[in-house]
Amino acid sequence: MTAQELGKQPFNLLRSFAISSLVCIALISVLTAWILSAFMSAHLIQRDAVVSMEFIQSVAKINDPRGYFQHRGEAAQKRQFEEFFQHITRLPDILRATVYTTDKTIIWSNDSELVGRRFLDNDELSEALAGKLVYEYNSISDHEKIEHAFLPPDTTQFLENYIPVWDAKRNEVVGVIELYRKPTALFAALKQGRYLV
Repeated sequence: MTAQELGKQPFNLLRSFAISSLVCIALISVLTAWILSAFMSAHLIQRDAVVSMEFIQSVAKINDPRGYFQHRGEAAQKRQFEEFFQHITRLPDILRATVYTTDKTIIWSNDSELVGRRFLDNDELSEALAGKLVYEYNSISDHEKIEHAFLPPDTTQFLENYIPVWDAKRNEVVGVIELYRKPTALFAALKQGRYLV
């Protein structure tokens, strides 16, 4: 076949269609996998945060926390809530638990260096004080926040939950509990789910 004949080869519609179809299918597959993976991760993390919030709110329904958060309560109530916060820190995968009043002052933490401090420039805390459950899947390298400096040094990935604490009648947010967690089972499930998708 001469160079002149090669230049006159007819357009191969079938081959062009096959190549463009392969490219389209690959792009659609990658996009669908990415969307499914993001959807699965977001909903598993949201569900985890909702379960934590429901657990904390169930205690608030039984023992109205208003007195503890607003006036630090009587000695018996104070002891009761501090025991509850101690139980939270003993839950699996808890790195740190911090309790805020409505003026963003830390009144209890399993890291005693934080008690009495205020983190005024904290958008997530402001949202939680407005009644919204705030949850994030973070890594230390994502965006360094001042309070991240107080996490254990080997922490790379974690969940950060800001849980509004309502009064017993659920009329008013009286405080916020911030949980830093490293749920290894959840992280493993997310990793396996992404791999399967």
